[in-house]
Amino acid sequence: MLRKIAIILVSILLMTSCGNNKSPELISGKFSNDFNEVPQEKNKSTLIDTRKLVKTGTLKFETNDAADSRQKIGSLVNKFDGYLGTDNVYKYDNRIEYQIEVRIPSNNFDAFINSLTSQINNIDHQNIAIEDVTGKYYNLEARLNSKKVLEERYLALLKKAESVEDMLTIENELEKVRSEIESIESNFKILQKQVSYSTLNITFYETIEQTSGLSRKAGKAFTKGWNMLLEVFVGILNIWPFLIIIGLVLYIILRFEKRRVQKEKEEKMKE
Repeated sequence: MLRKIAIILVSILLMTSCGNNKSPELISGKFSNDFNEVPQEKNKSTLIDTRKLVKTGTLKFETNDAADSRQKIGSLVNKFDGYLGTDNVYKYDNRIEYQIEVRIPSNNFDAFINSLTSQINNIDHQNIAIEDVTGKYYNLEARLNSKKVLEERYLALLKKAESVEDMLTIENELEKVRSEIESIESNFKILQKQVSYSTLNITFYETIEQTSGLSRKAGKAFTKGWNMLLEVFVGILNIWPFLIIIGLVLYIILRFEKRRVQKEKEEKMKE
């Protein structure tokens, strides 16, 4: 029965592959590796005309009003059909700092950068990196298409299988192909997203005028003292049952001692 399957495979390849001299063979009851790949080629001129680029960048600047700058950046991102990946704000003693990751459609990225930087007076740092992933992109696409064609052929063979042994052999190979398809699809989707949306990490900050050193230290000292007082009070609350017991013991001792002293005085007076 395995020989019949091999003959069917040869027929399929002869009908679907022009100029391909490789044919599927059965080695030790398994399909040869030649059947696991369906070679595909893309026109080189097409690859040049449709380059796939991944654009990433960083931008850092100072602003007089961090909250206002954050609002303007958000409006600009919406204008260019982008979205925010992360949005964090940090407050320090002498400044307020925002760190934002924006994702902008690649065809709008350059316009977004130009529009944003035109509104900034003090740029500390700006860097834009472009990575050409054309080869990787089309290689993943070709491998994915090849594996899907291979999957269809195994499914066609599975329908024609006449024995349990043949079905198990084909299903085993089919499972391997589908696992490879899932892996390639996952990597391909990640790369597609990186190509479709460019990433810019923006850091901007507002410097805050500080009060005099003495008043700042006095304020910190007062806050620290108040916090310590609260900690002592909370600590006392945690041990209140023991305090009650200690208080009762002291009360009993003092009361007993008071009676003893009073009794001694009365005995002396009698004498």
